[in-house]
Parts: sequence; C-alpha cells; structure tokens
Amino acid sequence: MSIKKIIFICFLVNSLCFSSQLLRGDIVVDPYIGIPNYPNFGVSQLFSMNTQGSDSYKLVGGFFSYGFRLEYMITDKIGLGTDFNYVKSGYSSDYMGYQYDEFNNQVVDSNGMALLAPYNEKYTAERYRAMGRLNYYFLTNEKVNFYGGMGIGYYGVNRTFTTTPYDPSSANFLNSVDEVLFPFPFSFRLALGAKFYFNRNFGGHVELGSFGGGTIQFGVSAKF
Repeated sequence: MSIKKIIFICFLVNSLCFSSQLLRGDIVVDPYIGIPNYPNFGVSQLFSMNTQGSDSYKLVGGFFSYGFRLEYMITDKIGLGTDFNYVKSGYSSDYMGYQYDEFNNQVVDSNGMALLAPYNEKYTAERYRAMGRLNYYFLTNEKVNFYGGMGIGYYGVNRTFTTTPYDPSSANFLNSVDEVLFPFPFSFRLALGAKFYFNRNFGGHVELGSFGGGTIQFGVSAKF
C-alpha cells in the first residue's frame, strides 16, 4: 500500500473520530429545507376545486420552504440564536369569462349575447418568519446531539392577486381564506431535532416541529 493511501486512510479515520459534541462558545449555522409547504398542500388545493371548472390549475412556489438557523452555545447544553425561513405558495389558473370594455361593462355581440374572453388569474403569497431561538441539548454523545427547541418572533406575508386581462368579476377567494387562517404577524415553533457531524466542523441535522415552518426540516450543519 502506498504512503499516500496510508496518509489518506489515517486522515479519514481521524476525521470520523472527532467528537460531534457541541461546546460552550461554538457557533452553529444550519441551512435547511422544510416540508411540507402547507398552504400549497391545503388552502391552494381547496381553491383548485373552485376555479370555475378550469383544468389548468397550477401550484406556485412548489412544495418546499427554505431557511437557516444561526446559534451560539452559551453553555454546553444551551444554544441561543435566530431562525429565518421563507416559503412561497399560490396558484395560477386559466379560464373563460365574460369580456369587458374599459368601463367594466360587458361586451355583447349584435344579438345581445355576451362575449367570452380567455383569462389567467394568479394568486401568490410570500411568507417570512424571523424568530429568536432557544435550544436545549438534553442528550449528547460523540455521534449525535439531540435537542428540544422553541422559537418565537415575527411573521410577515406579501399577498398579490391578478387577472390578465383585468376581470372585474373575479373573486379573490383564496386571499380571503388565507387572511382568516394567518391573521397575525406572530410566529412560534416547538421542535425536537438532532445534529450529527462527519468531522470537527461539518455534518447534518434534522428537525421535527410544530408551527413556524415545515413540520420536517433538514439540511447541513456547520460549527465553528
């Protein structure tokens, strides 16, 4: 066996033997993907049954949310930090509707029959959460760090609804439902998770939580 191979194997074994335990003073960065995108799985699916018989319903934003956590270990067991996440949801739908002039009057033909025109309507909601975060590591060893977490902070949303061309008769049904389900600029999260490291600084994490983002969040983890 060559010297290079021996050095590589020793380096690999040494890397895998590094302790993954978090210690006081560590800074941890956890970018993640969250699933599911609840508005697209729930509210938007409900609206898909009310799009005037359209078969062109499409989701906007996909099925994932995205975020990252930044954490500072104030003790070997307690970490304080922030949690930011973003998710986009909505729908797009084509349908046939009555044609209108520039004064929002229905356009009719010579026989007084209302003319139809093709329309596209689109609803988009972009949600942002910024929370303070507290993690308590209740079980740690050289392989994995298990924790319980709680976050509380701000929830913001930008909603847009458009029809192309403009349809004065179009009802913004989903926006009304969305405002009822998510009325307050407040977000919180309760979670259980685990972090594991492949070497001294890099690894992965997975979290199971309620509210404040996707039920399952997973991604890489880096500590410095």
